[in-house]
Amino acid sequence: MVLLIAALGGYGLYVLQAAGGFVVEVYDRPLMAINYGRAASLDFAEMDKEVMRREAAGTDRERAAIDAKIDHLGKLFNEDLAVAAARSLHDDEQGALGQIHDLVARWNELRREPWAVYSRDLGPLAAKIVERFDVLAELATGHSFVQRRRVVSDVEFFQYTSAGALLLALLLAAGITLVLGRRIIRPLREAATIADRIAAGELQAPIPSGGQDETGMLLRSMTVMQQNIREMVEREQAQRRSAQNRLAEALENSREAVVLVDAEDRIVIANSQLANFFPQL
Repeated sequence: MVLLIAALGGYGLYVLQAAGGFVVEVYDRPLMAINYGRAASLDFAEMDKEVMRREAAGTDRERAAIDAKIDHLGKLFNEDLAVAAARSLHDDEQGALGQIHDLVARWNELRREPWAVYSRDLGPLAAKIVERFDVLAELATGHSFVQRRRVVSDVEFFQYTSAGALLLALLLAAGITLVLGRRIIRPLREAATIADRIAAGELQAPIPSGGQDETGMLLRSMTVMQQNIREMVEREQAQRRSAQNRLAEALENSREAVVLVDAEDRIVIANSQLANFFPQL
């Protein structure tokens, strides 16, 4: 039973650990990759909008402030894209992230060129970057769906195996109970019945032989006790018969007529001299 309980407890811990792994696989890495990928996409959209606003700026001061903001957004973009790449689990997602990184680096180089025009140079490249972000989102969503289906299948497997383990444990417990009933409870019940018969005076009642366990020791002790009681009773009966024989012999050898009666005045024993005194009896 201890091993059975330990096995069930160990399997329960394994299921809990597996459930924790499922949470990490479904919610930590894939969803974090999707979220940070979207954050990087929003960062780039802000950068692209600031570039368009820079073209409309009228003073160098405004353009310098916009450049500083774009640089700050670029730093945030690189951080978000790095986290998305670290959380991504699949090669095709890594490939899309690498393409986005290279395209944005090219976009940054072009925006710093004094001859670059947004509609001619930066706009088409920005559209390609956005298209790569859309591809990345589709890949991540598809992989997340596949991962979810796999986790659901694994959870169902654990449900079935847990139910099977519980059923097996119940069957083993029932089997152990039956074995204990045959090896312990039934011999003890028989021993109790025999003890009642011995107490009622049946000193010849057979006692079953037990095994090497505590129940067998109890049955052997009862056998020894029964034998000792039987010998003591037989010894007392022999002593009582011997006393009765000596009494009868003493009465018979008496010269007087002797009669022994019980509490109801019935003759228990009389010697032969009584017939000499009372011939009519």
